[in-house]
Amino acid sequence: MKMRDFLFNMALCLLIVFATQFKADASTAIATVGPNTPNHNIVFTGGTTGTFNLSTQDAFARSKVGFGFNPNVSVKFTQLKGIGAGGYSFNAITGIWHLILADPNGVPSVFEVVDNATGNTLLIGEFQRAILHGRTGSSSLALTLEKDSLGYGVPSLWFPGLRGTLSVSILSRPTVRADANGPADFAANGDINFGAL
Repeated sequence: MKMRDFLFNMALCLLIVFATQFKADASTAIATVGPNTPNHNIVFTGGTTGTFNLSTQDAFARSKVGFGFNPNVSVKFTQLKGIGAGGYSFNAITGIWHLILADPNGVPSVFEVVDNATGNTLLIGEFQRAILHGRTGSSSLALTLEKDSLGYGVPSLWFPGLRGTLSVSILSRPTVRADANGPADFAANGDINFGAL
């Protein structure tokens, strides 16, 4: 039983990794942003209407374009919230679940990556909806856009007006449980992958 669960968790991890990579291959990689410390940069309050916050003051940005490697950036997303039972699916056999997240005020969600040393905005943009994915009992989760609907804002130093995509690879300790009522709350670390279409 433990071996079966282990193999299933490994298969889910590979699915998330390869699905994220496949999505990234369909676009041009711009940057990866991740925390410099083991402190949690993602908090989800659980359930189908839980809030999802992603923020860190101590992160790095590794870019394939203009700003190269920056070891000292901040990243902030406006709050996301589960849209309720109508936006949640749970497979009781496999334990795999998906929850649609959106801004609680019905406006586009905004993200920003800022150089802490200069205060310059490296990336800024917005998107309409995202989907949080996982499998009950697993520590590997992912956040992807509902569609490739990310828009880099005009104030962005590097990508004014460019469209793109993003995904967040999330690692939670302990593992995250889920059932028909939604996933449990968790605090975790996540790396954000930005791309351009």
